[in-house]
Amino acid sequence: MEGHTAQQLAQSLLDFLSESGIDIKDCRGQSYDNASNMSGKYTGLQARIKEINKYAEYIPCLAHSLNLVAKCATDCCTEALLFFDFIENLYTFFSASTYRWSRLTSALRDSTSNIPILKRLSDTRWSARADATKAFLCGFMTIKQVLEGIFNNVDQKAECRNKAYGLVSTMNKLETGIMTITWNGILERLQATSASLQSSDQDLNTGYALYESLYGYVQAMRSIFSDIEARAKDLTNCEEYQQQSSRQIKRNTKYDHFSGSTTFDDGFVENQTHGQRFEVQVFIVIIDNVLSALTKRMKAYHKITSVYEVFRQLKFLTTEEILEKSSNMVSAYEDDLENSLGGELVQFAELLKTDMAIVIDSKKPEPLEQQFYKFLINNSLGSCFPNLEIALRIYLSLMITNCSGERSFSTLKRIKTELRNTMG
Repeated sequence: MEGHTAQQLAQSLLDFLSESGIDIKDCRGQSYDNASNMSGKYTGLQARIKEINKYAEYIPCLAHSLNLVAKCATDCCTEALLFFDFIENLYTFFSASTYRWSRLTSALRDSTSNIPILKRLSDTRWSARADATKAFLCGFMTIKQVLEGIFNNVDQKAECRNKAYGLVSTMNKLETGIMTITWNGILERLQATSASLQSSDQDLNTGYALYESLYGYVQAMRSIFSDIEARAKDLTNCEEYQQQSSRQIKRNTKYDHFSGSTTFDDGFVENQTHGQRFEVQVFIVIIDNVLSALTKRMKAYHKITSVYEVFRQLKFLTTEEILEKSSNMVSAYEDDLENSLGGELVQFAELLKTDMAIVIDSKKPEPLEQQFYKFLINNSLGSCFPNLEIALRIYLSLMITNCSGERSFSTLKRIKTELRNTMG
């Protein structure tokens, strides 16, 4: 590549397709990571291709989309940045000395439960930071005891003892306990969801459903701050916040030009505890920014899945609903599909109720749409359902397009070969 600007990338791509005898007008999907030069809404590579071909829908890579979600939440909150700095400093303190590291590993090994060792934070894979927060949470008391032992050891250098004391002091704060439990809950689910999205047999509809479920989980965390606070008090053995004093929040004031006096909007001053301040200014801010980042990424997937959701719901929709949803699909691909798609889908829904379609099983690992397509081809039904065949081809092309990122090339090649053999 001569350069990495969106313009240079677009020109290189178009030149390559032209030399290979591939018409960009035949493209129905494009998928890249979240770098601005690739995914930029106005001047990114995907936007430049979309200007040439409006049907080349951009789908952010499912396998990479969650990596930056937690980072977006951390950047908006000083307390979160300080928390992860503390986790990194804790790891550095122990790993910098073979003596300290051996004491920690020995203590964790001697504990009754199988506690993971401290982990270094990852700069590129944010979902992997779940390992670091989980190790810290599981070994909280053991790590604290080891630090206290180092601090009380007069044979250690003063600098080492002071660092141990500072780390213990931070662990004794209620705020640290709340941040530990909160981030462990968020990152653990992010990591598990990201691993599922990287599965080689993942498809767009299931991927979007996973995003929706993750959004619902994080949304539910908004209302359980009191439970997290109670768990943090038990974890840190601390009942008070670092600054336990309450503050007064003045309401907006208005100046009355007729009476010449200033009045409060609500006529009173509200007292707010430090716990309430922490919930509003830190906890809710983190949760809302995770939700905002998830929403941003879900929009692109929703645009595609809302068009093709009729396939998954075909057995349960009424004739009117099938016709309505097929109309949306025709509108999205007006140059590819005809209005007769609605009638084809209605008949195909009835066909699925017969014994002939017994080979189709929603529990199979391959996507339902792929089973539909194989069913049409293997039974020579393409001439009976021509628009349905085209619609399924487009969806399967989009599915292949998104098989990028963490998925191995061999897996991608296997999926492509299987579909190519089916499609002829």
